[in-house]
Amino acid sequence: MLQTEILSVTTGASPAEQASLSRAAACIRSGGLVVFPTETVYGLGGNALDADAAKKIYAAKGRPSDNPLIIHIADVDWAEAYCCTTPLFYRLACAFWPGPLTMILPKRDCIPDSVTGGLDTVAVRLPADPIANALIRMSGVPIAAPSANLSGHPSPTSSEHVINDLSGRVDMILAGQPSEIGVESTVIQLAGEDVILLRPGGITYEDLCSLLGEEHVRVDRIVTEKVTGEFKPLSPGMKYRHYAPNASVVLLHGSEEAIHAFLQAHRCDPDVGFLVYEEEYETLPPARTLHMGKRNDPAMQAHRLFSCLRAFDDIPRIKTVYARTPAKEGIGLAVYNRLAKAAGFTVLDPASDAAAQIPVFPVIGLTGGSGAGKSVAADAMREAGIPTLDTDLVSRTVCAPGQPCTQALADAFGADILHADGTLDRAGLAARVFGEPDADKKAEKLATLNRITHHHILESVRDWLAAQRAAGCRAACVDAPQLFESGFDAECTHLLAVTADRAHRIARIRARDGLSPEQASARIDAQHDDAYFAQHCEILLQNDGAPEELSARVKEQLCSWGLL
Repeated sequence: MLQTEILSVTTGASPAEQASLSRAAACIRSGGLVVFPTETVYGLGGNALDADAAKKIYAAKGRPSDNPLIIHIADVDWAEAYCCTTPLFYRLACAFWPGPLTMILPKRDCIPDSVTGGLDTVAVRLPADPIANALIRMSGVPIAAPSANLSGHPSPTSSEHVINDLSGRVDMILAGQPSEIGVESTVIQLAGEDVILLRPGGITYEDLCSLLGEEHVRVDRIVTEKVTGEFKPLSPGMKYRHYAPNASVVLLHGSEEAIHAFLQAHRCDPDVGFLVYEEEYETLPPARTLHMGKRNDPAMQAHRLFSCLRAFDDIPRIKTVYARTPAKEGIGLAVYNRLAKAAGFTVLDPASDAAAQIPVFPVIGLTGGSGAGKSVAADAMREAGIPTLDTDLVSRTVCAPGQPCTQALADAFGADILHADGTLDRAGLAARVFGEPDADKKAEKLATLNRITHHHILESVRDWLAAQRAAGCRAACVDAPQLFESGFDAECTHLLAVTADRAHRIARIRARDGLSPEQASARIDAQHDDAYFAQHCEILLQNDGAPEELSARVKEQLCSWGLL
């Protein structure tokens, strides 16, 4: 393990930052490894003229040695020393450098084979980022630099990403601003008067065609197809599975109606995450859903993509990520290419692929205020063959002695909220939260209490739902007084609330809990009113009569949903 030095460098203009860049440049010259920001993604740099430095780069990333590196230069005039240039090279450089374009040309003998993966060509780029450009210029040598991530992981677009991946593996990290573009550079091979697009990026196919003419630009099939067989990759990212989170990624392609139905069918699966457009984000569970930008904003999709893919690793239990397939136009082609690589080119058409024909598993969210008659509705669900989980019982289970939730509460509110036998002192915890005289502190404590308990309760609920689905149940119901407060409403297919007039509720609360009329009334006032439930729920059942009447209405509703 190396002792990685982390230096903050945002513009490179101040004397202190100039000194940091000078130290980083000296590290490069002496054979060390430095992570630095670029406009595309962060790069992991070493002296491109030093064969041993290249080997260190491969080792730090865990990268296959046949995957060539890109060398970065500080000025167009540098190129001739390291590759055999052509008039077409200078035409492209004049149009797109400095910027996110990498060109592959025959290499000079000064570039070690370890940099090029044994090829007689070298990939060259002139970055626009001022920190990257200053580091190369001060180093006085070209810098070989792949993306600064562990091999196979999503590329890093922030200093936090590279610190997480490479701290202890490199000598120095220059922690700058987040990358502007968000996907790696475009890579092209020059072939006479033509160019072959090997990896799409910030310089698009359309940009190249605008300069050279469509007849002189060809997109290699490797951009949109899975590689089979053995071959020598000419460009980074061509041969191996890249950019993937820990979970499997599956691209969804097909009609909008089929994709929407597929997403909704899986919204209650706790092992599934979703990467979708911003416009459909609110239709899916927020705890397991990320958006990559608006449908018609491929630049934002590129900027957000790798951060989203990394974020799935921080979401518990996600095993599969279903991702939207972006348009293959402009920088959208780069977004598609990276997602396809992350998915190993696994693409699913929900309308036709047999694997997609998974029946919808409806989850009913049942809620309502105290005394409304929710328990009667829950019993009616069970009588109709719909398994129903009482989250009040779940809350007691997750707060049992020795449970993670119990320990988290003790850590947050003090060990004295536990009895000597490890059981939770519920009254003591309530006094500590609700007895707080300062309104702001009380709100903060309540938010902490809810964050801890809701997380553990919902994980238990998701486990239970997965078990019901695996058992072949046609649907399931979750009885949750705090359905909306916990955020679980977003994971439900149907939302049903039970309510009743105030007089009935007061009478039921008094009979059940032995409270005075004033106490029962105060409890009702502290909860959501009927207007709230009417606004947020699909169905609102009024329960002012006999239990049998509510039970019949619940079963009628199940029939209307096709569940009875």
